Amino acid sequence: MRNKIPIIIFLIAILALISLGLFSYFKKPTNVNENNVVQNKNGSRYELLTIDWSKVDPVWKTFAEQHIERMRQAESNTPRSKLPGYKFDRVFVEIKNPFISKFLPNYQFYTEKYFTFAFNKGSKEITSIANGWGAVGDDPYYRNQEFSDFIKTQKIQITDKQNAIEFLKLVEDIYRWFDSDNVNYWRFKAEKENNIWVVRYEYIGPPENSIMLPPVWEIVTNGQNYVTEVRQQRKRF
Repeated sequence: MRNKIPIIIFLIAILALISLGLFSYFKKPTNVNENNVVQNKNGSRYELLTIDWSKVDPVWKTFAEQHIERMRQAESNTPRSKLPGYKFDRVFVEIKNPFISKFLPNYQFYTEKYFTFAFNKGSKEITSIANGWGAVGDDPYYRNQEFSDFIKTQKIQITDKQNAIEFLKLVEDIYRWFDSDNVNYWRFKAEKENNIWVVRYEYIGPPENSIMLPPVWEIVTNGQNYVTEVRQQRKRF
């Protein structure tokens, strides 16, 4: 019994810390103020909006309906669909973000469980931009080739630190990065190295939240400062 006392005391201490909120990895979404400090304001920079299908462009509506039906048929042939309580749960929502209107005003962005699309309101072109970043082999970067191929055609110029930070916020919000309260104590910081803007989070909070390792982003530009690629450094420390 005596050997169990230290373990019991340790567990009680952990429960006390949790009740005080010192272990806050999974909490509410976050926001970022005008000084680039990430703060919790019971909401995110971005919104995922339920679509009013009576008001959307008919080209997008037709595409979305056909896509969801293809996904429904594909899932019906998987072992998952045979599990008790299975329910097909893939629906599109629209991503709203203040930086979309600044950098990509002609586009709307829609996402479902595994796919994200950019819809050009003028040309009606629909572009798949995948749903995240990945790495192959020894590549030192996580990449999203579909997004980089898309963004390099948009002629977006990054000319200063604030521009780089705001563009990175756009990218993060399209792909829903950092919905944790732990980013309360991180600040965006951008520096240019040759033709690459390196955007990272600078820690400004108390020690108990410093274990988090946020991604380090690189915005690659050409000689005219146009964005040609967005990637993440694979090595965090």
